[in-house]
Amino acid sequence: MRETKRYYLKMLRVEIEDLREDINLLIEEYNRLHEKEQLSSYVFSENLIVFRKELLGVDAFFRLLDETDPDRFENLDGLITHLSAAFKDMVRQSGLPAIIGSYVERKLKKVRDYVLARREDDAVS
Repeated sequence: MRETKRYYLKMLRVEIEDLREDINLLIEEYNRLHEKEQLSSYVFSENLIVFRKELLGVDAFFRLLDETDPDRFENLDGLITHLSAAFKDMVRQSGLPAIIGSYVERKLKKVRDYVLARREDDAVS
């Protein structure tokens, strides 16, 4: 189980980095639309603020990952429950956009499903 939790954290880090890249791509797209005057300055500015706050949320989640010792948890679900609850608290306390919590929650579940499926495949092999 120890290796499963460590592998989970490694894969989660990859997925959260992918989320960061997606947000950065949205920022680039909004910049492009704004430069082409297909987006008003107001809409551009407001969305840019939201995207930057989402990036702050991603950075906060990375800090949470760095501070989390997987050996403290009896099983993978305990680790995931901790990450989910701790990040929800961070989002609520810091005023980050609630949507970043939803994005991270989806990543937590996606990686869990992947890691457990991989573990089952390894057991069958």
